[in-house]
Amino acid sequence: MLGRDAELNDILHDVFVNAFRSIGSVRDPSALKSWLARVTVFTARRVLRSRRRRAWLRLFVNAQQEELYEPIGVGDAHSAYAVRVVYTLLARLPADEQLVFGLYYVDGRSLSEISELTGVSRTTVKRRMTRARDAFFTQAAVHPVLRDWISEPSQEP
Repeated sequence: MLGRDAELNDILHDVFVNAFRSIGSVRDPSALKSWLARVTVFTARRVLRSRRRRAWLRLFVNAQQEELYEPIGVGDAHSAYAVRVVYTLLARLPADEQLVFGLYYVDGRSLSEISELTGVSRTTVKRRMTRARDAFFTQAAVHPVLRDWISEPSQEP
């Protein structure tokens, strides 16, 4: 959801600190995996919201944008640039929309799973997905690098 991020190790550390602090809330051991996924999503959401608040300063985001979205394992420079553009377009979305978009299109989660992970209704997830999908694909369709790679999304996630 965050791409290759300069702060990824710190964020991962935060996930486990948050998990350690609230491990007592897990009542069913079989729910541990989904509970940890939810802790991860909420930590990522906090990071995205924090970055959005700091973006108005234009100190953090613009200075590190290129290194934050440097793709791992992309073979050619054109593809690497396309991946950076995708992450840049995603970063323009509100944090909640960016999360549902990433969980659906990148992580392959169902709307029901996303609802469970984010703690909001399936209807809210669907509404956020529609806004995120429309905003992302509208911008991607006119971007010279992505125009040929992006097909029109289906209307129903």
